Amino acid sequence: MEDQLKFAEVSGDFNPIHLDPLVARRSMYGEIVVHGIHQLLWALNEISSFRKQQCIDQVSVEFISALCVQEPVSFVSLETAKVSELNFFSGSLLLTKAKIWWKQAETQQKESHAFINNQIKNPTELPKTIEGSDMPDQKGCISVSISDRDLGRLFPSLMNLLPAMQLATIITTSRLVGMYCPGMYSIYSELRLIFNSHNRDESNGERLNYCVSRWDRRFGRAEISLQAAFSEGQIKAFMRPREKEFPPYTEFLNRIGASDFSGQNALIIGGSRGIGREVVSMLSAGGANVIFTYAQCESEAQQLKHEISGYGGSVDCFKLDVLNNGRLVPEEYVQKVSLCNSFYYFATPPIFMSAQKMGAEHLARHFSDFYVIGFKRVFKEIKGYAENLKACYYPSTISVEENSNVLTEYSTVKLQAEELCHKLSTETSIQFKVSRLPRMDTDQTQSIFPVPNKAPFEVMYKELLGFKFCL
Repeated sequence: MEDQLKFAEVSGDFNPIHLDPLVARRSMYGEIVVHGIHQLLWALNEISSFRKQQCIDQVSVEFISALCVQEPVSFVSLETAKVSELNFFSGSLLLTKAKIWWKQAETQQKESHAFINNQIKNPTELPKTIEGSDMPDQKGCISVSISDRDLGRLFPSLMNLLPAMQLATIITTSRLVGMYCPGMYSIYSELRLIFNSHNRDESNGERLNYCVSRWDRRFGRAEISLQAAFSEGQIKAFMRPREKEFPPYTEFLNRIGASDFSGQNALIIGGSRGIGREVVSMLSAGGANVIFTYAQCESEAQQLKHEISGYGGSVDCFKLDVLNNGRLVPEEYVQKVSLCNSFYYFATPPIFMSAQKMGAEHLARHFSDFYVIGFKRVFKEIKGYAENLKACYYPSTISVEENSNVLTEYSTVKLQAEELCHKLSTETSIQFKVSRLPRMDTDQTQSIFPVPNKAPFEVMYKELLGFKFCL
């Protein structure tokens, strides 16, 4: 994370998907994403020893898959006298393809440091939020400038090789995409730049002019034309889906009978977001006494608790990490947990993780830590406290019935969890309801390209009505 912040300060690209774990976890990636331009310049810094008295003629980059913080990354370079071809990988997954054309450096370019200063861009400035309907009209200009604080530490060899103008222009494109166009909900997809100092457009000064030349609203893709003093080119960027807005609690009060779930003392593991959050709201609106847990975002959990309590609902929450090998329930909540007669398990990691990145075996273990080992650990502890526990709801997935190469490890582990639930039901007097749920519209299932998703309320309300007969 330290390098993430340093690159943000150098570039001025403070988009929260690169820096804020709570914002990133609700994005389609589920984790903090490494700046694509940072990844490119890291590799160019590594190969710069092959280049003597050269600078960039052209650069072409395609960002194919996102690289998240803590994920492994490597690159393979093919070098000729005038061309570098780079392929970036995380595991066996191709992340990025880049091609750099080199030319003989010009002394006057290397001596130009007007593009580099010691000022850090304003980290409190929020990225622009642009509606899709407004994208065709986007144009403007930003300064071609970067901060030299930590620039030498991040890219020491590259600073000695490239003209300041070239380094600043490439880095500035990250700020353009992440902060201005498309801004807050952006995905940097491609960059094409041609540098030509012989045809410098003096009217541009040290500015990068940009204009959306094409907007495809079907896929939220923009083609952005670039023009600067020493360069011209194009960026392709997507507008990524926004995080799902949580329905207000009043919506559940209006749609659910006040006594639909009365008599339930429910414990919901993983109730601060996603399907778990909707279940918390449904049960509370239907008259249940609810305790739910959260793993990371206390503010989201407390906001939900406050909203429900404000309308007279009986609700409380506490932090619980299913990966914790120690005690799970805080001492001060044992008494409340002991009164529970129903138990719901919605703890989950991001599900659309790549086996090519992590390796199939490692990914399967990761899912198992949540869905099998974590569940068993939580269930055993809760059962030890709650003598009146009668029923357990476990969400499986319809993907176990589908032939898909995308969710193989996820589906396999969910099948193992189903078998565990069956085993526990035969060993205890507790009723288990294991449901193979369809794909629903949540933060987890966001996609650039349209994918059919079920509405969570329509699916889960029927599930909860059926589950109450287990009590």
